[in-house]
Amino acid sequence: MHSPHPATHLLLVRHGQSLQNSNAALEDYNSGLTELGWRQARAVAEWLAKRYRPDAVLVSTLTRAQQTGEVIAERFGVGLKLHEGIEEAEQSYWAEMPFSHETPLAAWDDVWQPDPQTSPRYFAFRTRLQAGLSRLLADYAGKTIIVVTHGGVIGTILRSLFGGHHLSVFTENSGVTHLTWEGHHWRLEYHNSTVHLDGLRPAAEPATPEPRPLAAPWAEDRQSEIVVRHYQTVAAALPALPPALSDRDLRELVRMAAPADNDRVLDAGTGAGAIAVAFAPHVASVLGVDLSAAMLEHAERSRSARGATNVRFRLGEVGSLGLPEGSFEIIICHDLLHY
Repeated sequence: MHSPHPATHLLLVRHGQSLQNSNAALEDYNSGLTELGWRQARAVAEWLAKRYRPDAVLVSTLTRAQQTGEVIAERFGVGLKLHEGIEEAEQSYWAEMPFSHETPLAAWDDVWQPDPQTSPRYFAFRTRLQAGLSRLLADYAGKTIIVVTHGGVIGTILRSLFGGHHLSVFTENSGVTHLTWEGHHWRLEYHNSTVHLDGLRPAAEPATPEPRPLAAPWAEDRQSEIVVRHYQTVAAALPALPPALSDRDLRELVRMAAPADNDRVLDAGTGAGAIAVAFAPHVASVLGVDLSAAMLEHAERSRSARGATNVRFRLGEVGSLGLPEGSFEIIICHDLLHY
């Protein structure tokens, strides 16, 4: 017998490691993923695919969440949907929180609630998050939804639903939290599941061959695996930031393409992103695609350093990304014919 009120399953996934996570002092707030972040995204996508069949994959509007969500959505073969209101807070609110207590159980009956006077940043963040979450739950009632969002968002949702604003809640990059709304109450199934991260190493540790891409259409392609491993080595030899874009060949390539202001560019095999960033001032948008997570970290550093907000990157083989016909006016595939 079916319940008249089917359960809503909310799978909250924190994005993979971003450049801003790895070096907050130097990187843009809206930076994309590091090499490790891309690998975390692939790992969590595979883990989720073994356990769930979501009705939708939603992401916040920030780059790090979108890039993580694209990997997950590709694994499930579904479209990705942007959802406003579930972005991370841009201003720190931690100083407004009652996180300090004299003894371990002093917060046992703490009934503190944020308000616009004593905690304006946290209050505004919760208000915006509540509105975004309300729309999401109304649109997907009775469904299973993967929501790729941020650590502060997940922590604030848990504190708000379970009434403990004095509690600091940590979620690892790509950690998964499962909440269920059923029978007119919330149930926490689990928080910060990270079993999929077993075996992943930070990129700064001694280099070992990158594992074969997980459950991608090109996963069984030995040639692709060789290319990925080769560019793992290439990436390790590159400087932290590629050189300034003054190279004559780059300027000549842009000139030959004769881009228009409203052109959309696809850079297949973008590597360290030099071509993508070179086209950015001349076109509406650029999508750079590459098999190598290590090279995409360099590409993201270059994009962030130059403020190229109309450039985005995706991990994968360009033919497997489901890009609609007619999506681009200019397609570039530079220095890849030998592969």
